[in-house]
Amino acid sequence: MEAFLEQLAEILDTDVELTAETVLATIEEWDSLAWLHFMTLADETYGKQIKGKDLAKCTTIQELYRLVT
Repeated sequence: MEAFLEQLAEILDTDVELTAETVLATIEEWDSLAWLHFMTLADETYGKQIKGKDLAKCTTIQELYRLVT
């Protein structure tokens, strides 16, 4: 999970401390571009193809993590 949090912080280009419980709606940088970067990360790093509808259901970082593990 720690590596995932670091990768997500890099995608979001934020210094805000991210935890599994962080609510995505509270992250200013979580926008459509971040979605695309996340989907690319999931594919290239974790070998998972994420559908937009599945990503849209996620409300926390923990839920994002579940998509890629």
